[in-house]
Amino acid sequence: MYDILEPDNGPNGIKLAEDHTNLSLIICDFNMPGGLNGLETIEKIRDIDHHKETPIYMLTTESNSLMKNRGKELGLKAWVVKPCSDERLKSVTQKIVAA
Repeated sequence: MYDILEPDNGPNGIKLAEDHTNLSLIICDFNMPGGLNGLETIEKIRDIDHHKETPIYMLTTESNSLMKNRGKELGLKAWVVKPCSDERLKSVTQKIVAA
């Protein structure tokens, strides 16, 4: 069982990451309110010492290869394009958490 924290925008996600040192996984969308996109948010989360290696994946409608490449540079474990099945989401999540 997992505790799930759901920030409503990128800056609040960064704040949650700063405040919680033991996150098992971060799932981020590219398109979010709050002035930062998902890659900008992840870049700032990667600057937090205790989240340099935290597994992160993108769950988004975006499928641009340049964005995906930037995600790889930031250490994303997966880039999942919505819509996707519950089974796909569960499979990706379990695989990343188990690694």
